[in-house]
Amino acid sequence: MMGVGRGASGLLTLSVGTLCCIALVNHGYLSTPRESPLPPYNVYSATHPPMCNVNPKDNKKRVKATVESGNIYKINNFAYPCKKYNPPNSRNKDWPMVLKPSRGSLLDDIDINKFDDKVKPLIKSQLEVQKERTAHLADACAANPKQTRRERTHIYWGLRWDPPIVYCPIFKAASTTWLTNFLHLAHVNENNTIINSLTNVTEEEREVLRYAAENGGGHRRVGIEFPPPSTVAKKRKMFKKAIKFIVVRHPFNRGRGSYGDIVGAHNKFRLSTNFQAIGQYIIYKYRPKNACITQNTPTFSEFVDYVIDTTYSYTTRKEWDDEVVCWAPFWVQCSPCINDFQVILKLETMHEDEQFLAHIANLKEIQNVHEWRNSKRKPSSVVVPDYFTNLTKEQVQKLYECYKLDFDLFDYDIKDYLKYAKD
Repeated sequence: MMGVGRGASGLLTLSVGTLCCIALVNHGYLSTPRESPLPPYNVYSATHPPMCNVNPKDNKKRVKATVESGNIYKINNFAYPCKKYNPPNSRNKDWPMVLKPSRGSLLDDIDINKFDDKVKPLIKSQLEVQKERTAHLADACAANPKQTRRERTHIYWGLRWDPPIVYCPIFKAASTTWLTNFLHLAHVNENNTIINSLTNVTEEEREVLRYAAENGGGHRRVGIEFPPPSTVAKKRKMFKKAIKFIVVRHPFNRGRGSYGDIVGAHNKFRLSTNFQAIGQYIIYKYRPKNACITQNTPTFSEFVDYVIDTTYSYTTRKEWDDEVVCWAPFWVQCSPCINDFQVILKLETMHEDEQFLAHIANLKEIQNVHEWRNSKRKPSSVVVPDYFTNLTKEQVQKLYECYKLDFDLFDYDIKDYLKYAKD
């Protein structure tokens, strides 16, 4: 049965939750050998073998040998080699370029009078919100000058609009929703007679089929439909004039999402080789032998301890890139201090933010004026997930330190999380 849901635009999203790459972490495990290693498991029964840039057969043999010997702590540089830091080419000073935050300067050129009377007040209200967010980002970047060094950024280009749009996806922050939006904007499979003629599926399931990778959709199709400019000179020109946008969410809620996708008890992908290895290691290191816990997957508290211990000392893009994929900070994935994002969408107010972007960028396929007008911006109160009430204040504070720059750049705080944490 397909898992489906609808994003803020009303567009169907694929609730797979696996955008953060099945190959997760590239660091060596930090513990020392124990007298009673974890029992081996059959890596050949894994639903998804490691997706790595090495020979899959060699990789599977090495993972199998390492795990069966009980030396899970020695898994290093081959179980999760999903990504490596890729510095800018020192010989090419023109790209990537550095555009420091301009406090949403492109938004100043928006002519509110060109919009329908029903939309004008909504545009005006959102302009104030976006100017406030981009100004806060500019101030935070000014306070962190090290963040203005040149870095590569993974982005998608929408050159068919004027001005063009540029999107930087962040794992667990509506990235699947927005890549689905791009497929919808490209009208992928709209005229697919086989999909359209199916009678035993709901309309939601039909949309899932329409945008599924096996039917010619998926993330790679987005790159094909929306290629980058062909030359460095064109990249620079388009990047300067583009409406550059990013989607963020409270860093702690994003971490909760990563936990659910990676090691959560109800995640169907947790039986993969990589997920078993990381899940077993977390239990092995952080669960006391006399603990009254019966679940064979890590608890959220154990997962948080793992994240803290393995990332607490990271201060550079290279450290995060080499070691972490799914829960790397916003500043690592999208370098907001050098990419001058003009629109900052927040998952907490996604519908209003998304509709604002859809209208100023003329993305007609995802505009929904009726729902926008009838949506009410709620007070910015924070709903603390139950998972965080099981953490101690010390855990919350240390986790905050790992992601402090994200909190600073995008104006989030932890007071509600500390309030509900255990002493």
